[in-house]
Amino acid sequence: MADLHGLLYKELEGVTHSCDHTEHFNQTLLQQTRALDANPSLKDLQSIANTLLEATTEAMRNNQQMREHLRSAEQHSHTLQSEVKQLRDEISVDALTGLFNRRALNKRMQELVDKSGSRGSLTPSPHNTLHAAPHRAFHLEW
Repeated sequence: MADLHGLLYKELEGVTHSCDHTEHFNQTLLQQTRALDANPSLKDLQSIANTLLEATTEAMRNNQQMREHLRSAEQHSHTLQSEVKQLRDEISVDALTGLFNRRALNKRMQELVDKSGSRGSLTPSPHNTLHAAPHRAFHLEW
């Protein structure tokens, strides 16, 4: 949970930083547009072009950094999802026997009861059986 919090905080900082740069870029564009509206000299046009080139280069660099932040966040997200799945599996299986524990069995039985309520009854069929498997205590299949 702390990893997720830290990851989200880091990404929020990156987005905020990028938004600040976007605002700066927008201000630069606005200033240079006003300068162009003022009927500039050749020297002023060169200065405007240089300023726009620098601002565009900086914006492209910031966009690249944002893409890298997003790639990193996606990788962290996949890692955290895998860890959550592994933890869910671990809390459902007894470490000594490798069998589903009572909590997992109770949860699955409740799911079956809830599902049967929509059909009217829980009747045995080839598709809703509880059976033992060699590597797990029980598998409930539908």
